[in-house]
Amino acid sequence: MKSSIFSRINRALYAVLLIIPSVTMAHNDSYMVILGSGEPDAATRCTQMVKIFASAGRKVELFLMNEAVDFSVLENTKNIKSSRGDFLHEYMNYVIEKKIPVCACKPCLKARGIDKADMFPGAEICTGKDLAEKTGTHTEILTCL
Repeated sequence: MKSSIFSRINRALYAVLLIIPSVTMAHNDSYMVILGSGEPDAATRCTQMVKIFASAGRKVELFLMNEAVDFSVLENTKNIKSSRGDFLHEYMNYVIEKKIPVCACKPCLKARGIDKADMFPGAEICTGKDLAEKTGTHTEILTCL
């Protein structure tokens, strides 16, 4: 039953993700995408949104928190596959290649024993205060918790 519900939610979310960028994005919109889930479908869909926004020429940032800080270590993304068959590392490689700003929650990193040296190039360590400041500079905030 649980997987059936998540499957329906995932399909609905995917449909929304395909529609939102083409319908609602204004040219001056900027996005903060907050990923807190380590669940494969949430992680791939959320980072796919980052790619969609960036590909459309929008300013976008990614904030990793909770178990999603594990994805600040690129090696940890390689075997994460969504139910649709796409891999998280493909989206994270895009983020790195396009130099999309990525911040990871400092206390969340500390709790998981992840140091700056472990993180992929360009990823930053951020505090709650940093997140509060960064979210104030964006017109839209999307969460995948």
